[in-house]
Amino acid sequence: MRKRRIEPIYNTTYRQLRRRYVWTRTLLVIAVILVAVGSWMGWQRYKQAQLKRYPIQGISLTQDNGFVDFQQLAKHGISFAYLRASSGATYTDDDFSSNYTRAVGSDVKLGVYHVFSFSTSPKAQAANFERKVKSKTGTLPIAVQVAFYGEYNQRTLKSSATAKRLSEFITLLRHHYHQSVIIWCTPTVWRLLKDSSLSQTQRWVNSGSLTHAGTDISFIEYDDDGSVSMNGQTQKVPRSVFNGSRKQWTDYLNLLAQ
Repeated sequence: MRKRRIEPIYNTTYRQLRRRYVWTRTLLVIAVILVAVGSWMGWQRYKQAQLKRYPIQGISLTQDNGFVDFQQLAKHGISFAYLRASSGATYTDDDFSSNYTRAVGSDVKLGVYHVFSFSTSPKAQAANFERKVKSKTGTLPIAVQVAFYGEYNQRTLKSSATAKRLSEFITLLRHHYHQSVIIWCTPTVWRLLKDSSLSQTQRWVNSGSLTHAGTDISFIEYDDDGSVSMNGQTQKVPRSVFNGSRKQWTDYLNLLAQ
C-alpha cells in the first residue's frame, strides 16, 4: 500500500494565510483605484460646475505649444488668446509673429505678453518688447508676467527697488502704446506688490483655482497644464477665464476700445 504523504499542519496554514493576504492586498488595491477614479471624476464635475460661472474662456501661447488653428479655437469656445512676445532684454518668441498674423483673421480676441526679468533694466526690456511687437499689441491689455525664478524669490520682490523697476517698465509700455497694462502673477507675488504704486494695476491671477476671485481680478489662469481640442486632436495649452459674465466681457472690450 502506497504511503500517503503527510505535510506538517503549519504548511497548510501558511498557504491559507498567504492566499488570504494576496486577496486582501488585491481588494485594497482595487479599493484605492476606485477611490482615486471617483475622486478624479468628482473633481472634474466640480471644475466643470465652476467653469459655468465663467463663460469667457481663453488660452496663453508660446512657441512651445506648436501650431494653433485659431479658427478652430473660436469654434470650440475660446474667446481670447494671449501670445508671448518677449522675455527680459534679449529673448523673443519665435512663433509670435506667425501666431499673431493667423489669429487676426479669427474671432479670438488677442493680447500679447512680456515675461519680466528682475536682472535687466526696464528700458532694455521695453526696447526688446517694442522691437518684437512693433504695433502688434492686440485689443486686450498688454500683460506683464511676473514670477519667481532661480535666485529671484520673495526676498527679491520685498525690495522696493524691484517694484520700482517693474512700475517703470509698465509706465514705459503705457506711454509708448497708449494701452492698458495688466500684471499676471500668482497670489503670493501679488501680496508682495500690492502695497506699491502698482496696486491699482489690473491683475491676471495664476492661482489654479476659480474660487475667491475678487473684483480687482480681470483674468484667472486656472490650469497651466490645460488642453484644447482642434481638428480631432488634443493640444496642451494653459487655460484662463475672464472674471465675469458675457455682458461684462462686452462692456470690458468696449471700455478698452475707448
